[in-house]
Amino acid sequence: MAVKFLDNLDLNDNQLLNARLQNLASDPGSANAGDIIYNTTSNLFKFYNGTAWVDPSAGSYIAWNANIFGGATGPFTVGNDGDVTLKPNSPISIAMSGSNDAVNYSISLDDSGVTAASYTNASITVDAKGRITSASSGSDNNTTYTIPTSVPAGNAAAATLTGSDGSTDAVNFAGTTNQTKITAATQGQIVIGLADNVTTVGDLTVGGGDITLTGTGRIQGIDTVSASTDAVNKAYVDSAVVGNLVFQGGYNAATNTPDLDSSPSGSIKKGWAYVVTADGSFFTEQVRVGDFLIAQQDAPTTLANWVTVQSNIDLATLSTVGIGNVNESAENDKLGLEVLYSNGTASVGLDIVGLASNSDVVDNDEFVIYDLGTTTNKKVRASRIKSYLDVKGTFAGTSASGTSHVFTHNLGTDDVIVQIFDASTKETVYATVDRTSTNAVTVTTAASANIRCVITEC
Repeated sequence: MAVKFLDNLDLNDNQLLNARLQNLASDPGSANAGDIIYNTTSNLFKFYNGTAWVDPSAGSYIAWNANIFGGATGPFTVGNDGDVTLKPNSPISIAMSGSNDAVNYSISLDDSGVTAASYTNASITVDAKGRITSASSGSDNNTTYTIPTSVPAGNAAAATLTGSDGSTDAVNFAGTTNQTKITAATQGQIVIGLADNVTTVGDLTVGGGDITLTGTGRIQGIDTVSASTDAVNKAYVDSAVVGNLVFQGGYNAATNTPDLDSSPSGSIKKGWAYVVTADGSFFTEQVRVGDFLIAQQDAPTTLANWVTVQSNIDLATLSTVGIGNVNESAENDKLGLEVLYSNGTASVGLDIVGLASNSDVVDNDEFVIYDLGTTTNKKVRASRIKSYLDVKGTFAGTSASGTSHVFTHNLGTDDVIVQIFDASTKETVYATVDRTSTNAVTVTTAASANIRCVITEC
C-alpha cells in the first residue's frame, strides 16, 4: 500500500531526492491537466495538457520571413535565399544562412573612400553621420626661439627671444622686495631664489616638511590658541599646567609625615596629591591605607581645602558596603553556584555540571519554579508536576526486517502518536500506519526495512 497524503505536499524550496515518476506501459486514457508520467514503452516523460499527453521535448520553430524585419516598410530586405540586407543609404549589410535551429550572421562595411594610412598633423573631414570622408597630413606652424640673457643692475635679469622668423621679443625678470631674488650670474643663466630676509603677507603653508631654526632663533608672535592642532605660546602653557594633578608620594597618617594638617608648608600647591600609607587621622577625618588626598588650592590649611578619595572603606558586611570577596558555599543545600574571578571582577553562575547526578527522579524530589501569580521563586514536588502535565504512557520498539511491522504497545487506546525512523541512520521516515487494535500498530513499507517505532499516548 502506498503512503497517502491528504493535502498538497510543500517541500519549501527543498530538493526531491531519489524520486521516480509513475511508470506506465502506455498513456492513460484520461487524466487531470498537469498530471505527469513516464511511458516505459516509448521511454518518454509526458504531461497531460487537459486534452492529450504531450512530450515536452518535441518543439516547433518559426521560419524566417520578411515580416520579422518590418515587411515592406521596414529597414531590412530579405532575399529568397534568406539573406537580410539594409535598405539604400546604409553602408552595412547583414546576411543570414542556415536551418531552423542554426542561423549564421555576417556583417560587412562599405569602403568610405579614405585611404588607410597614418597622418601627421592630420586634417580630417567628418559628415553629419559621423563618417570620415577625407584625411590628409597638415603642416607644422610652430615657431622656435633662442634665448640669450643679459645682466642688468639691481634685483632683475633680462632675456631676448629671437624667433625662427627673425622677430625679437624682450623678457624682463624682476624680483620682489624681501621675497624673491633674481640674478643673472652668467650669460645664458638666470637664478631665482628667496631673499635673505623673507617677509610674506598672508598664510605660509609647509606641506610634509619641518621648520628648523639654527643658532638662537625664535618663533615669535604666536596668536591665541583656538584649534587642537595650533602651536602654543609660553603664556598658554603656563596657564594650562597650573592646577594639574601632581603626585607627591606617600602620606603616613599615623605620624603626619609629611606635615599636611598640623603646620602645613605654604609651598603645597593646588593639584598636589598624596596616597595614605598608614591609617590615622587627617585633620578630623579617619583615613585608611590606599586613600588619596588631593589639594584643592595653594597652601591648604583645613580639611575643606582637600579632596579625599576612597576614604573610610572597611570590610563589607551584609548591611555595609565595603571591601570583600565572594566564595562558593560548601553546604549541601546551597550547592550549584560557581564563582570565577577575572581582573578583579567576580562572575557568579549556576554550576549544573558540577552537581552529582541523580539516577532517578522520585515523587518527593523537588524543583525550583517561578510563580507568576505571586512573582516569587518557589519549590514544587515531582509528583505535582507529573499530575499537572497529565503524563501519558510511551512505547518504543524495533523491527529489523520485512515489509509488515507489528508493534504491540499495550497502551489500551487508538489515540496514539506514531513516529518512525530508520534504526540504522536515525533519520525520520514515512510509511503506512494502521492502528489495528487499541494495543497494537502495524507499519507497512514498500520494501524490507529496519525501522524503529516510538508510540506515545495522546
